[in-house]
Amino acid sequence: MASSQTIYGLPQDADVPEGTTKLLRIKIIEGVNLAKKDIFGASDPYVKISLLQNNILIDTKQTSVVRKSLNPKWYEEFIFRVNPADNVVRLEVFDSNRVTRDDFLGLIEIPLNHVHIATERTGRDIPCKNFVLRPRSSRSRVKGHLTLYLAYLPSDDSVDGADDTASGVTPNE
Repeated sequence: MASSQTIYGLPQDADVPEGTTKLLRIKIIEGVNLAKKDIFGASDPYVKISLLQNNILIDTKQTSVVRKSLNPKWYEEFIFRVNPADNVVRLEVFDSNRVTRDDFLGLIEIPLNHVHIATERTGRDIPCKNFVLRPRSSRSRVKGHLTLYLAYLPSDDSVDGADDTASGVTPNE
């Protein structure tokens, strides 16, 4: 990854006490056993990543669409400036449709103040974690999980903390 990678989330001059923001590296690795939504038995999934504070949207980004797959592999990385005391990361998986509204495939909410997330350090291997997708409502048909890599960068001014191989995340090609 280039050291000039874009940082999403809270602005650098956010109205929070100094030293309370951190840079969170989120790698969307893969989806496993996602629900079938298309007529022909596959889906065209993508992940929408949202940073929330008190249920108010701060920023949102999304992965690319993987065509015709119930086990998509993205290997996409995003860095968000977050306030771990107040922010929630929401990941929603959708099936992309060209004509109709995109179908909901499941969601994960990660309240940063309730989850232990390690800080990247040279020589430290931080494993990926599986997160089971949850429904939005009782009517949602949801199955499968996402494999994610989550880690804080060592300091708020460094974006090139670790590359893909140092963090144990490499595509199996």
